[in-house]
Amino acid sequence: LVNPTVNYSPSEITYRNKPSISVITSRGCPQHCKFCDMSTHGHTLRIHSPEYTVKLLLWLEKKWGYRDFYITDDQGTAHPRFLDGLCDELEKCGRGGGYENGGYNLSVIGRVHPIFPDQLKRLAKNGGHQIAFGIESASPAILNFFDKRTDPEKIRNGVRIAHDAG
Repeated sequence: LVNPTVNYSPSEITYRNKPSISVITSRGCPQHCKFCDMSTHGHTLRIHSPEYTVKLLLWLEKKWGYRDFYITDDQGTAHPRFLDGLCDELEKCGRGGGYENGGYNLSVIGRVHPIFPDQLKRLAKNGGHQIAFGIESASPAILNFFDKRTDPEKIRNGVRIAHDAG
């Protein structure tokens, strides 16, 4: 395999430490936003297990020294069981507690609704430091037009919950 640390540099807003790499732990999205092309991955969500995901992170660390990961799933924060399982697995293998404690930095992509405060707090304790929300607009008319199935109040609430989680 070619060493990705040589030719790959992620966006500077997604990482805290180099080397850093993007990781995909799921495919598909059950949403039906009008602007999104789901012809490749479809609307059926398929998620790797937390066990597999942590094995992948450990392998990337061992093989190339990665400890900073950008989890680029469309629905990264929408599944509390996955987030709990991910934190459980990180803690089991000694990678919980965040980068400064020998663990990882984790950035994720998420939706503002649904959002799960307890899981976000746990993720923050285990290295989660950034959520990139898909907030395309604060205009109810535009959100409705694109079938985002959210509204400005849910957006404010989701951002507040994420902020309060750490």
